[in-house]
Amino acid sequence: MPVHLHGKLKIVLYGATSVGHRGSKAYATLSLAIRRVLKTDLMKIGLNGRVEWNVSMLIDVNDEVDTLDAFVKTVSRLGTKTSTVGMLFLNAHELARSGSLCGSHRMQADADDKLGSAGILKINVQYIPLRNLSFGMGVSDVYFPMRTGCKLSLFQDAHVHDKELPEILDRSEKPRLHRRAFEEMFGAMTLARKLIYIAGWSVYTELEMVRSGQKEAMQLGDFLVEKHRQGCCVVVLIWDDPTNNTALVDEGIMATSDEQTYSFFKGTGVQVAKMPRLDDGTNGFIGHMTVSGIFTHHQKIIVVDAPIPGRDDKRRILSYLGGLDLTSGRWDTPSHCLWSTLRTFHKNDFHQACLVTDQRTGPREPWHDVHCCLEGDAAWDVLQNFQDRCQCQGGKKLSLAAITEQEFIRRVDEQAVLQRDPDGWNAQIFRSIDERSAIFERGHNLITKKGRLLDASVQAAYVHHIRRAERFLYIENQYFIGSSHAWLSDPLKECTNLIPLEIVTKIVNMIKLRRDFRVYIVIPMFPEGAPESDAVQEILYWQYLTVEMMYIRIARELKVCGSSARPTDYLSFFCLGRREYPEDSKLVRRNSKAAGANHNRRFMIYLHSKMLIVDDEYIVLGSANINERSMSGTRDTEIAVGAYQPAYVSTTGAISPGGQVECFRKSLWAEHFGDGSVLLEKAETKICMEKIRFIGWRNWETYSSQEKGFVSGALLYPYEVSESGIVTPAAERFPDSRASIIGRRTMLPRLMTT
Repeated sequence: MPVHLHGKLKIVLYGATSVGHRGSKAYATLSLAIRRVLKTDLMKIGLNGRVEWNVSMLIDVNDEVDTLDAFVKTVSRLGTKTSTVGMLFLNAHELARSGSLCGSHRMQADADDKLGSAGILKINVQYIPLRNLSFGMGVSDVYFPMRTGCKLSLFQDAHVHDKELPEILDRSEKPRLHRRAFEEMFGAMTLARKLIYIAGWSVYTELEMVRSGQKEAMQLGDFLVEKHRQGCCVVVLIWDDPTNNTALVDEGIMATSDEQTYSFFKGTGVQVAKMPRLDDGTNGFIGHMTVSGIFTHHQKIIVVDAPIPGRDDKRRILSYLGGLDLTSGRWDTPSHCLWSTLRTFHKNDFHQACLVTDQRTGPREPWHDVHCCLEGDAAWDVLQNFQDRCQCQGGKKLSLAAITEQEFIRRVDEQAVLQRDPDGWNAQIFRSIDERSAIFERGHNLITKKGRLLDASVQAAYVHHIRRAERFLYIENQYFIGSSHAWLSDPLKECTNLIPLEIVTKIVNMIKLRRDFRVYIVIPMFPEGAPESDAVQEILYWQYLTVEMMYIRIARELKVCGSSARPTDYLSFFCLGRREYPEDSKLVRRNSKAAGANHNRRFMIYLHSKMLIVDDEYIVLGSANINERSMSGTRDTEIAVGAYQPAYVSTTGAISPGGQVECFRKSLWAEHFGDGSVLLEKAETKICMEKIRFIGWRNWETYSSQEKGFVSGALLYPYEVSESGIVTPAAERFPDSRASIIGRRTMLPRLMTT
């Protein structure tokens, strides 16, 4: 029977002897069943068949295995042939008992060990079980440390109208300010004197960030050109979509407007770099095409210099990050109107990527997101990330502004000022990125893959804070796919991030302890795109397998404990949708391509957030989705921040923290669930989950009904979950479509959809 390894592994892989001919090359891998956790660089074999890798890694584990499987493979001098020359199966049960397996081990030449010895592998593996780990607010052993003396401002959607959201009071009876993301970002860029740095998956020059709904507003492209004329160093990094890199194609498959943006700024002085995802030549032709053709630069950041209140002699750094790209379709409010704003706020910004329709007919695709502004030491880390990306891929083409002590406040001085704020924050920057996309300082707790340094601290942060959670988790994310090595059917090696498995392991452990613990997860009704398309259907299938794995594990533990509770008492999924009465809009033309949505006056609210809230005291938000593309560190490039207010941390759990994280969660719930009574409940209690689920069920009934009605907010995700954890679709198809709710397998590359 497999042993459950849950905690961390410290692996040191030194090298091997007697593994091949001098002059050829060899590499090694280490796997836990199908989840590969280490792959070395390709190194030359020397005298006596000796090869050295000297790789050291500290990794999170949550795996049920009998063995840890090491393989040594050689590559011919011409690179045309790969051969397995040795394999080693370390006993996982012995590792769990003793805590370490160290030394030189005889390898086998084949799985059955019939061919005798195949050399010696020197490897040390140390197992640190969860009970022996400490979990502070900061994540250790990652690139950027926790920074004290910071300030974080949280944004709910791109804009909030006056009185659109209820007043939420913190523990000190101070109301939470509903900030306006796009207006504040535009205002910060307006006040910049030295630098405006923007990095995005997409940047749209015709974006109007400040809107009245009546008169025309200044467009982003014109504004940035004017800021350059005023003396600002303006640098824009955009992902280079490879599907429109020919003169014959104007708009790429992903509709990022990268070519139009590049052309707009040409000759204006605004520096624009179209940055492809580059390979380093270690993956061959197919690998190169995979990296450049499938993976993206996905960070969404703005860095500006800003005035210091009360001082004119120095400047400081402000950084913005989260889920909002400066592109079309992102400007929205918590009302998420489908039709009524098509002639006002969205008259120049119609976005609908799931239906074939237009502005005359609608509906538009509503957009829900979260974003933040960082001040203090952590804001400088975001600046460093931007500089490191420019230096890696921009080279001499980009000229950045000089940061001098004559013009900018010293980090330590700004930190000292912000630390005096009783409502101050501590913040830590996390990334998914490797040295093909950013330069690194050596020795900064990086891990390696194929000899390539990478920062996978976003996943490390999620795992760390899920493990330290005591009461509840609240997640909003555009995707929810992972832990594919634990799927009950169709297990995959391509999507093994630990986040779903860590969540369900936490729930199971809390059930064993008879403690209240709840997990609320909000995802889109379906991924952006035509719901019947292969890509959307396959992503939905991976999501279904992830969710099913979680519910079945919860159900098994409830049965073992003799509990009458249902799996959904502990874990529930929601999506967002809106349905309007016909009189809500004067635009009632019929469009056969979107006939169902138009006739029924409904469409999903596309949830694009990437956020985790832990116990109402800690928040992670950024650009990273819960899938392998965002979490691996070698696929899409991502950035996130984790933060908390030291003065608003509950040491006992008996009293709610009452800080800005709790206020933000309640404000989001006010938008999604509407019923103010749920804001009074403790989120970890069964009664809170029951109320939330009832609202979601009622909203889904209204949304999916054949009868006309109004609803806007959270819908119970259309899964039926049995007492044994079996997941089935709650309806045959998504409303107004022919698309399966649980998806299907396709022939698309798995790296694309995971």
